[in-house]
Amino acid sequence: MPLTLDSVAQLLKQQTLTRHTEAETLLLPHLSGISDMETYASLLRMYYGFFHPLEKQIQELLSSDDLADIRLRRNSRLLIEDLSALPVAFAYPAICYQLPVLQTKAQAFGALYVAEGSSLGGRVIAKMLLKNPGLSISHRQLNYFNGYGDQTGIRWTELLQVLNAQEEAGPIVEAANDTFLQFENWIKASLAHD
Repeated sequence: MPLTLDSVAQLLKQQTLTRHTEAETLLLPHLSGISDMETYASLLRMYYGFFHPLEKQIQELLSSDDLADIRLRRNSRLLIEDLSALPVAFAYPAICYQLPVLQTKAQAFGALYVAEGSSLGGRVIAKMLLKNPGLSISHRQLNYFNGYGDQTGIRWTELLQVLNAQEEAGPIVEAANDTFLQFENWIKASLAHD
């Protein structure tokens, strides 16, 4: 039975909830445990190691014909800018090579759903870090987690509209779940090395 146009995003949310929750559960203790700039830097490196190569894969499959502002979305270079603005020795992030397999536009949209969802979560992370009494952090060290600033909600809605226009939800959902799984694995590997 074909999906109604407004159901792809809803299906994504429902069918990725378990994986999303598992990734969040892994991240929360690490986020709560950030007590100095070095542990914040390790968080930035972890995010860059996963989202930079993922972003490159997505942008190889999706063009501005698929999503008008694809080149402006989740620019991982902001993580390097944030790292460079910290008063710690700069260490280039390790890169994750166990990424989801993205070979089609539908799979790229599934991965993009996860990457863009992190922009919503990033705003929450930014607020947490600004309130952290052990950190003296400024907005110029939070470029990545501030997402798109006031435009974050608008950009998320635009992505959901594009997702809802897709004809096949199955491959999008599968790729989103695989992206969450690979991110979970990367979090575990990164935390084991810190």
